[in-house]
Amino acid sequence: MLTSAARAVDRPNEDNLFGAAPTPAPTPAPTPAPARSIPAASPTREVGAAAVGRDTDLLGDPSAGPQLSRETAPDDPLKIGGQLYLRANYNNPGSPNYASGDPTVITSGPVTFSAPSLVDAYFDARPNERVRGFVLGRMFFDPTLPSATSTPPPSQTTTDTGMGSSLNPTTPSVSGVSITRGPTVVLDQLWLRFDLFQTVFVTAGRQHVKWGTGRFWTPTDFLHPVHRNPVAVFDARPGFTMLKLHLPWEERGWNFYAFGLVEGFRRWDRSHNAFVTGTDSTPTLGQIGGAARAELVYGSAELGLDLVAYKDQKPKYGVDLSFGIGDFDFYADAGFQYGSEIPRVDSGCPASFVNPGTCIYYSTGLKPQVATGGTYSMKYNDNDVFTLAGEYFYNSRGYSDPRAYLNLFFSGNFEFFYTGRHYAALSAILNAPWSWNYTNFTFSTIGNLSDQSFLSRLDYSHTLLTHLTFEAYGAVDYGRTEGEFRLGADNIMIGGGSYSRRPQAFSMGLGLRIKI
Repeated sequence: MLTSAARAVDRPNEDNLFGAAPTPAPTPAPTPAPARSIPAASPTREVGAAAVGRDTDLLGDPSAGPQLSRETAPDDPLKIGGQLYLRANYNNPGSPNYASGDPTVITSGPVTFSAPSLVDAYFDARPNERVRGFVLGRMFFDPTLPSATSTPPPSQTTTDTGMGSSLNPTTPSVSGVSITRGPTVVLDQLWLRFDLFQTVFVTAGRQHVKWGTGRFWTPTDFLHPVHRNPVAVFDARPGFTMLKLHLPWEERGWNFYAFGLVEGFRRWDRSHNAFVTGTDSTPTLGQIGGAARAELVYGSAELGLDLVAYKDQKPKYGVDLSFGIGDFDFYADAGFQYGSEIPRVDSGCPASFVNPGTCIYYSTGLKPQVATGGTYSMKYNDNDVFTLAGEYFYNSRGYSDPRAYLNLFFSGNFEFFYTGRHYAALSAILNAPWSWNYTNFTFSTIGNLSDQSFLSRLDYSHTLLTHLTFEAYGAVDYGRTEGEFRLGADNIMIGGGSYSRRPQAFSMGLGLRIKI
């Protein structure tokens, strides 16, 4: 935090802030005419000087610094870059195929192959150290999808979590925003950042703000409409539009944040027992949401406190704690939401595609989601580190009986990794081991302890040509056939017919990524 004396020196005066009338230059004393004659100035030179003066009057002096800063713009204030990401996925037995366009009819055979592609392009403008503007656009394309489709079934329209319409969480589709071939364009980020008197830091626009410390589950990540897929190598979720004010307290290492949430979240309509189109709009000032966060440091521990509130909705609360003991780092995240805001499905209610709302009910009180875990890093060579991470997740909103899963799909409330009551995860990471300085390995196992289904996945990446990276993965699903990570079922009623789905067995994929 700047001291009062320092702040007084740095603070611009009123003339710098609001402008002042220019001081007239003193009139020079007349100079006697020389004895010899002087040729007249060139007309071309006079016109050029007049043009330069007019540009300076209209556009300002290009060598002058911004009005609130003493620094001039750098030689190259704009950076342009991005990435190209190509993938190919195969999963067995695949996902139901609704390519006919009728949400009640499954066409021949499941979908087992996809080739999602992604292009990111950004503009990063930094005219001086106190001002920055950033824009990132994203384009998706998957040639394996149909070129056009009609209204998709609920299980596809409501799982926009970076997994697309796939019913296999181990093969997250990079497209995730459309069930058509594309290309589809999404605005990921668009924000402007500056400071007020070097005390309050402002970021306005579409941006990413992640709360919490969980590696696999993020119960306090309230400022993203959907949760991150923990097994996805690339997080394709777009940002969220807000106004963020950041007030640091440097002497204590504390940070305080306030948010105006310009963009809304999709809302569940209790009168219709469904997600209603347009409920995520904020057409009036009263519908803009608010949020706040405090980050407090005590020794080696850091505590975070969160709050999110919208009109006509009960607030959400969050708390996270992280600390280190020796070579171990521990953390805990807890998110709280009122049960009256959360639709639940009766596990004993017969599954119905036509009217899934008949099985919906609501509970009372605060419903917690708690993720707790730790990491251990071991240095086994001069420059090599092996990292082991474990995490447990308690989800009071989840289900222990997989019979509820079909109605969750039909009502649009099924979400991978947040459907069960108890979860556990373990991962091992080897970055550039021994002499393999351009190779990384990651092994992960995630289990739904409530329905006894599991998945294990191995990810491999190797940098080929400085900016070009090759990726590959393989995943195996095992455990209870009807569980979340296998989703086998017999005689699923879709419209007027039935459908049986073999349990998920394995998946694999390849990828190429170029970043510039």
